[in-house]
This record gives sequence, C-alpha cells and structure tokens, in this order.
Amino acid sequence: MQRAEELLKSLLSRPKSLAARAQLALLAIEQRDLDSAERWIDPEALEHPAMMYAHSLFLVRSERAEEATSILKRAEITFGSSPSPYVLASRRLLAALAERSGNPALAETHYRATLSDFPSDPLTSARLGRLLFQKAYQDAATHSVAGNDELGRLLEDACDERFQPIAWCRELLTLQRLLVAEAAEFDASISERKDWPESG
Repeated sequence: MQRAEELLKSLLSRPKSLAARAQLALLAIEQRDLDSAERWIDPEALEHPAMMYAHSLFLVRSERAEEATSILKRAEITFGSSPSPYVLASRRLLAALAERSGNPALAETHYRATLSDFPSDPLTSARLGRLLFQKAYQDAATHSVAGNDELGRLLEDACDERFQPIAWCRELLTLQRLLVAEAAEFDASISERKDWPESG
C-alpha cells in the first residue's frame, strides 16, 4: 500500500495528476482515512471520471448518499458508456445506492442500463442476479426462481471463469440450480402420476 502511495505521489506533477490524486483519495478511503481522502479530492475537477468517482465514494462513506447520488447521476449523463473503469465503477455505485435505499425497481433499472453498456461486467450481473433472485423467491418461491431463465444466465455470467468471477455468487448459482432441479423433478412426478383422486 505504501509503495503504491509513493508511486502515485510521484505522478502528481505529470499530465495524469488528476487520476493520481483520485487514486490517492481512493487509497485513503480504503484505509478509512476520510480526512486524507478529502484533501486529495478536487471538487473543481469533477469533469474527470476518476475524480468524480472518488468524490462520490467519499460522500457515500461520509454518510452523504444523496449528494453522491446527485453526482453519480450527472456522471451517467456526462460520461455515458465511456470505456473507463471509473465510469463503470460510478454506474455500479449508483445502482447499489438505489438498492440500499430500498428502491429495488430503480436499482434494477440502473443495473440493466449498466449491463447494456458494459455487458461483460460480472459484478453487475451478480448484483442484478441477486436482486432478481430475491424478488422471484419472495413472489412465488421455487417455481418462480427455477423458471427464470434470465436469472440463471446472469448468475452464470457472474461466475464465468473467462472474466473475473464473483466468489459470493457461486453459492447463489448453486442454490438456483438446485431449485431448477427440484422443480423439474416435482413437475415430472406430477406428470407421471395416473392415480390422482378426482376433486369433490
């Protein structure tokens, strides 16, 4: 961590100084040193994706989620689907904030919009899959989960070894597959029964 900080500080006088300052802020946030993070953030340079993301995350960790959401919405409009890891991180954070605030419908909208622009992002696939799993299970238990093909695809994408698989999603994928197998076995047992008593 110290070597990374030293390297970033050596870049402060170079053309990519804003990105270096943003990375230093993110390192400080990771270390829970919000005072240092705030010193590295330049609120006048939010046109830079890295600085905008660092500032947003700082606000979230400072329990100022509404301010962060406002900045992240502006980032979504400003940067769109720009191929930047900071833009993707900002889109993820916006969706996560909606989910944490108790608005799963808005979170789903944000997750889907992110996957539309970044279709190979395993973390967004995992989070959307988890959200749909919870929704389906609450709605109609096993059959609603088992019959949701999109849910299975999202969880499989999140666990795809070709990218960066999301470890916690593997257990959810295993559970989803068990429910699919259970539902198929149940349906098969019903179709094979010939001696069901007539109603009445």
